[in-house]
Amino acid sequence: MRCFLPLLIFISSCINHQPQESDNNFIPSPKSELEIVYAKGFEINYTANHTVLVSKSIAGNDYFRDSLILQHADNESCSAFKSFFEMPRSLNCQSSTHLAYIDFFDQLGTVKGLCGIEYVHPGKINDELVINGTQEVCLGENIQIESVLKTNPDLFMVYPFAISQVESLESNGIKTFMIAEYLETHPLARLEWLKLFAVIFEQEEKANAYFNEVEEEYNSLTQMEPDSNKKFIFNLPYGENWFTPSANSLIVRLLEDAGLYYFYQNEVGTENITHPQEQVWSDGTKADYWVIIADRPDDFSLAQLQEENSVYTSFKAVKNHQVIFCNSRTSDYFLTGVIEPHLMLKDILYATHKIDNYTPKYFRLLK
Repeated sequence: MRCFLPLLIFISSCINHQPQESDNNFIPSPKSELEIVYAKGFEINYTANHTVLVSKSIAGNDYFRDSLILQHADNESCSAFKSFFEMPRSLNCQSSTHLAYIDFFDQLGTVKGLCGIEYVHPGKINDELVINGTQEVCLGENIQIESVLKTNPDLFMVYPFAISQVESLESNGIKTFMIAEYLETHPLARLEWLKLFAVIFEQEEKANAYFNEVEEEYNSLTQMEPDSNKKFIFNLPYGENWFTPSANSLIVRLLEDAGLYYFYQNEVGTENITHPQEQVWSDGTKADYWVIIADRPDDFSLAQLQEENSVYTSFKAVKNHQVIFCNSRTSDYFLTGVIEPHLMLKDILYATHKIDNYTPKYFRLLK
């Protein structure tokens, strides 16, 4: 049995928003129950008496470090702590992407508050949130403290920014833990955050088995190296600019693992890169593939894409019918996609004619 315990320097909290580089109070045991292979944004440290979850920044991003400490003990020794529970009975989440991890462990019933409920794709997860009476706890990007207090969560999983809001939550007795799986740059690394949630829900074996299965399939499908004769551009314009992912982003890595070569290979960083619209128009005449993730009607077609801007008719990918499209209105790319990187990889391989006899789930060729 486990319970959340505070560090000695934070007597009333289970969370340690700490500046130091390591948890010196806890010496890791010789063997960890779960091994972290790809993820760089969290650690699981085991001792004889504790499991310490550590979330942290990844190089190139703003620094943060946070800890969640679980003690292994019997019911009697744990019950003296007000924060005692075997696993969270109730959660709030600032990001809807956490729902895929939580749903994997059949724990959606614990989610009492969420930011951006209206953006959750219709389907099983959305239906369960409605049945459970999950409440909206944000207004835009701002957490509404009163709404959070009404849901009274055991734990609020928050973004590692807007520290003043986190401090306000803590001062009102709401325990928080910073989650930043979106900073990962490898599809398997983002999937591996499943192991962090597994510790919280005490389902390590289930997470390990699934991760190992997906890892094996993903790596077996990964192409040796990107083909420079198959360059791709990404996204649609926004206003007068075109925002494209950096070359070391997760989505670019996915497409490279499918054998495609990023047109903006030299543009690295932690944020999207801004290009003048005219530049990408020119580059589009040379790029072999055009990958788009957008909200469009169910039957969105290549002809409808060209109707949005006549310039697109000059794109090489449009002429050759090599536009790879993910409709965020009809697929759960932003939700279940985080735990199904192997299926997204297969989608791209199918779209680029590297595998046959497959029904895509997230990405398809526009016709």
